Amino acid sequence: MLAVEFSGVFPQLFWMAATMRACTYQKQRRGVTLVELLAVVVLLGIFGSLAMMRYGRAILGDFGAGADATKLANGLNYAKRTAIMSGNPHALQFIPSADGSVAVGGFQLVQLDDSLRQIAVVDGPFYFAPEVAVTSVLTQITFNFEGQSLQAASVTLAGPDISYQVTVQPINGGISTRKL
Repeated sequence: MLAVEFSGVFPQLFWMAATMRACTYQKQRRGVTLVELLAVVVLLGIFGSLAMMRYGRAILGDFGAGADATKLANGLNYAKRTAIMSGNPHALQFIPSADGSVAVGGFQLVQLDDSLRQIAVVDGPFYFAPEVAVTSVLTQITFNFEGQSLQAASVTLAGPDISYQVTVQPINGGISTRKL
C-alpha cells in the first residue's frame, strides 16, 4: 500500500528533473565543438580523396583543357585591348614546351614596335596544365592598334577525352572558343 501512494509522485518528479536538465543543457550549448569540426574536415578529406581515385587524372585533364582554353581566350582579349589602349601592336607569344616537342607549353603578352619586333614582356608567362596538349601553327598572334588580328589563328587544346579550339578572326579580331 505504501508503494501505491508514492507511485504517482516519483515518476512526476523524475520527469521534471529530466526536463530541467535537458533545458539547461540546450541553453549552454550554442556552437560546434572543435572535435566535431575536425571530424567533418577529416570526412571531407576522405571523400575528396576517394573522388580523386574514382575519377582520376582523365577527368581532371578535361577540366584543365577547358580552363586553359578560357585562360588562352582571356589572354588574347587582354592582348587585343592592350593594343587598342596603348596604340602599339601587342602579341600573345607562345612558349615552347619544356620537352622540345611541337606542343605549346604556355604563353606571354608582349609589346611590339611598328616593325613588329618585341620591345617588352607585358604580362606572363602563363603555363598550361601538363595533361593538356596545346598545338598552334603560329608562334605568336599579333593585334594592331585597332584591335585587328594580323592573321587568322587557331589553337587546339586537347585533354584526355575533350578538345577545345580557340580561333581568332583576322578582320575584326574576334575570339571564339568551342568544344570539339
